[in-house]
Amino acid sequence: MFNLIKKFIALLLINWVGVYVCQRIFPEIVVTSNIKTLFTFLVVLSGLMVIVKPILDIVLKPFVILTLGILNIVVNMGIVMVANNYTQAIVINNNFTLFKVTFIIGVIGFLVNLVIGLNSN
Repeated sequence: MFNLIKKFIALLLINWVGVYVCQRIFPEIVVTSNIKTLFTFLVVLSGLMVIVKPILDIVLKPFVILTLGILNIVVNMGIVMVANNYTQAIVINNNFTLFKVTFIIGVIGFLVNLVIGLNSN
């Protein structure tokens, strides 16, 4: 239980840093100035990554292997899109913008996982 809470809080911080970096790097990504909406987006996104993503990873594992991992990108984009549709915290105009947000959040998550070992036992 403690590991799940630790992972949720770590993902919350990773997603916040990812959204902040996206806002700074890409001018077409507009993040809301309402802190409550942004926090709700981060909580929903982190919750989906902790609860739904492992289930999708198990169910879609054969297709991920067949597509050489590209389906993971599509799943991550879908999770970000669902969280954004729930809160409207980020203005995402097209799929390429959605890809950039997902890519930056994924890279930051990967780097943090290398440093602190979030997925290790």
